[in-house]
Amino acid sequence: MEWQAGYICGALWMPKHRVDLLADAFGKERSVRGPFKLDGINAQALTKRLTDLCDVSRDAARVRLLKLGHLAG
Repeated sequence: MEWQAGYICGALWMPKHRVDLLADAFGKERSVRGPFKLDGINAQALTKRLTDLCDVSRDAARVRLLKLGHLAG
């Protein structure tokens, strides 16, 4: 039950459409394409941008980006 609550909260705070738009704009701005390697500089910058935009934790942003396919482990 706990992981379901965490997942739905992430989905509500960081809707797929909004995250997809952010990732697309990020890629165009830097002339790069995802998914980004999890420990890479682009992954860190995209995660930071999502944390700032949605006011969520770094871990929550990273999980959401992974689930939506913008980051790769």
